[in-house]
Amino acid sequence: MPELCEIFDITVNELLSGERIDKEDYVMKAENNFLQIFNNKKGKQRLAIMQLVGDGLLVCGLVLVLSFPHLLELSGIQDVIMRLIGIFILACGFAINYLAKKIKYELTV
Repeated sequence: MPELCEIFDITVNELLSGERIDKEDYVMKAENNFLQIFNNKKGKQRLAIMQLVGDGLLVCGLVLVLSFPHLLELSGIQDVIMRLIGIFILACGFAINYLAKKIKYELTV
C-alpha cells in the first residue's frame, strides 16, 4: 500500500477512504478507517484475540513480578531485572486491554 500511495501522491487513509482528506478531517477519517477494520465478524474475532493476549500478558506479568523471582531464589540484581521485565509485560497487557476496550466502546457508540 505505501508504494501505491507514493505513486498517486496520497496517504494510506486517503486510499482507504477513496477520497482526498483535508488536514482538518484527517484525524477523524483515520480513526474511522481504523474502526472499520474491527467492524465485521473477522474484526470482532481479532478484537477478542487482542483481549486474550492482553489478559495473558497481565497474568504473565503478575507471575514474573510476584512469584517467579522468589521461586527461583534469584540474587539481588537478577531479582530486580526479573521484576522489571514483569512490570514491562504487565504494562503491555494493560495497554492492549485498554486499547481493545476503547475500540469495543467506539464500535458501540
